[in-house]
Amino acid sequence: LRKRDKNPFAQKLLKAREGLLFLAVLVSSAIILALLVYDLAGLINYLIGLFLVIFYSMPPLRFKEKPFIDLLSHSLFFGVTIFLLGYFIVSRDIFVDAFLLLGIVVYSIQLELRNEIEDFHADFSAGYKTTAVYLGFKKSNVLLIIISSLLVIISILVLKNQGVSFLLSLIPLVLIPAFSTAKIEYNVRMRIIDAYVIIFSLLILLLKHSIFWQ
Repeated sequence: LRKRDKNPFAQKLLKAREGLLFLAVLVSSAIILALLVYDLAGLINYLIGLFLVIFYSMPPLRFKEKPFIDLLSHSLFFGVTIFLLGYFIVSRDIFVDAFLLLGIVVYSIQLELRNEIEDFHADFSAGYKTTAVYLGFKKSNVLLIIISSLLVIISILVLKNQGVSFLLSLIPLVLIPAFSTAKIEYNVRMRIIDAYVIIFSLLILLLKHSIFWQ
């Protein structure tokens, strides 16, 4: 489906005034719920995420069409703030593993850049100014490899921070050649990264609860 076919405004199924009214009710309800659930730190995180998710697509800010800001805003509202929504429900400690948060940021950036690369030709034709369109197709793919490699390096730092021995924490380095070679199909390389993130997340949960070493 084209992006236009998914947009209720473009299909004239929803008038601008109706859309704004619905958005106002939705946002007000969400803020009231957040006030009941979170303390100050959790509420601030919630409001930041809400602001970014609204203005990611909505004018006049429309972050999704601002090169590099599109990646950064996506990493926050579809990465860090989502993680912290759950974190602040069960914890009042505002000090979170910095490497873990950085890993979430980088993976979310990687996901958004992948989407932009896959939509490159459609976005270019439509005149959208995404990071991928700004850099060009080849440079965007190079950046994707760099970001994916950075994700692996950050995960190694997280493992080391969790008490895993230095040699064991280096094992993920073997993945870098796998997703940086053109010999492996693009979709397969992306699935390798996704599978690694899932396995890594489960491992961190085990380490956090000391199950792995008992």
